[in-house]
Amino acid sequence: MKFDKLIELLKEMETTIESEENQTFLEKLNREELINTMQFLQRCAAQAGYYYNLQAPGSEFGIMKLQATENDDPIVAQAKIWDNKEHKIRTRFSLRRLVTEEDGTLSVKLPCGSYEAEVTCGPEYSTIFVPFEITKDKVTTIKARLARIAHLTDHGWTAGDLHHHSIYSSPAYGGTDPVIETPDQVCRSMKSLGMQFGALSDHHNVLNHEEWQRQNNNFTPIISKEISTSNGHVLQLGVDDDVIYEIPNGKERTTENLRNEFIRICNEIRKKDGLPQVNHPFDASFSTRYNSEFWDMIEIFESMEIWNGATPFAAGTINAKAFKKWLSLLDEGKRLTATTGSDTHNIYGDDYFGMTEWLDWLMDIVMKHPEIYPEQMNEKVAYLTWLYKKVWPRLLSWVEQSNTPSTIHNYVYTNGKNQPQEILQAIREGHSFISNGPLITAEINGVSYGDTATLKDNTGKLSVHVFSKKPINHLWMYTGVDKKVEICTGSGSLEGGFAYDIVTDEFDFGGASWALFVADGGENNLAISNPILFA
Repeated sequence: MKFDKLIELLKEMETTIESEENQTFLEKLNREELINTMQFLQRCAAQAGYYYNLQAPGSEFGIMKLQATENDDPIVAQAKIWDNKEHKIRTRFSLRRLVTEEDGTLSVKLPCGSYEAEVTCGPEYSTIFVPFEITKDKVTTIKARLARIAHLTDHGWTAGDLHHHSIYSSPAYGGTDPVIETPDQVCRSMKSLGMQFGALSDHHNVLNHEEWQRQNNNFTPIISKEISTSNGHVLQLGVDDDVIYEIPNGKERTTENLRNEFIRICNEIRKKDGLPQVNHPFDASFSTRYNSEFWDMIEIFESMEIWNGATPFAAGTINAKAFKKWLSLLDEGKRLTATTGSDTHNIYGDDYFGMTEWLDWLMDIVMKHPEIYPEQMNEKVAYLTWLYKKVWPRLLSWVEQSNTPSTIHNYVYTNGKNQPQEILQAIREGHSFISNGPLITAEINGVSYGDTATLKDNTGKLSVHVFSKKPINHLWMYTGVDKKVEICTGSGSLEGGFAYDIVTDEFDFGGASWALFVADGGENNLAISNPILFA
């Protein structure tokens, strides 16, 4: 199943690279055809005497112990462990993601060899790289001293994840997803990337609620559930009861009844002081994406997940489609808060272990030995080779950098009032931006996201500030689905990152009814704000 997902992502990112490369093919393959072609080529390789054998790790091991601190005080942090660069180049993908305990420590058994630890606590902290060696039966101790390089959460903002799963989504509790992490492990995973709140949104049940609400050590737990319907997934945020979508069957399964059931559950969530949200509305699966016939009643929801962490944010992906649809809804005067959610089902980020090595092996054989397959396959192989050379590296970069749990954040302005209902109310009102790296704040005539600025002759004072640990390529202002202007005028390096500041006393907004901002450093360094409205 995970291999199918990997190929699905490969096909989604194809659109991005194809337009950049101005590339066309006589024969393109859909996901099923692509998998069948790979399997056929593997059989051709086997017939020619080439067999795939993933070498097991060595039998000699040692221990790595890590201590993460901030100002000599323990801090919960994330550590990505990479094999040495030579081995990484050979195997392409060698990530191990680990999370410290509350005291900032972790201990892991590793095969002997050379490694590098990449340690951080999210976008407001430095990222440090520590090389180390593992020797047989020895303990290697490394220290990671993290520094705070941004202070957004000290100025009324709070960061969190609204879409995360735990063991309560697994078959052990009547679910279908192979998730093994406990609520305690999920909480530490969120905190390791600088989050102060989180919603644990398991499928099918609310069994996690009691345990999740105990995760209150410098953290605000928000109770939630992801409701499965036959026409999409709905998030019930802030509701303790088990809201159930009753799927009509037989003659009762009419469009009208399906629509009415959506309306009923959203009304029930609201009556219980919750926030109804539509998740991943353009998901690849018919049963998990929002029914395209129901967009006329989208305002039954108060927020919309336009960025699902299980997929890159690149042209052609489900996220890019959701973003464009959200912009069109804003143009129609329909106001839903844009949110993000990691949709994490595995906090260790190792879903694709082994799969990348297999494709590397297969393509190495296919490119070196074209004689093993019939010439009728030439067009298919040319297309597959292009995907492998051009799209595959981009996808692997996303897997390594961004497909780790809770990488994307909802930054919500609460003015320091961080109880669950206060956070949810701020989300309802659109006082937020979403990001997997850049921190973007903006004001128009002193008014920020979710509020209304009064303009004079369509002009007003514009102030935008961006801080990012990595450089951004563009800073856009959107005032419509097809209306954007680049407003970035330069940057300056700060300790640990890059700052972008734009202040204009009289900016002409051209009669727009809203404006929002996007800091664009590619799919691995992106931030999107909610709009500022105009009167």
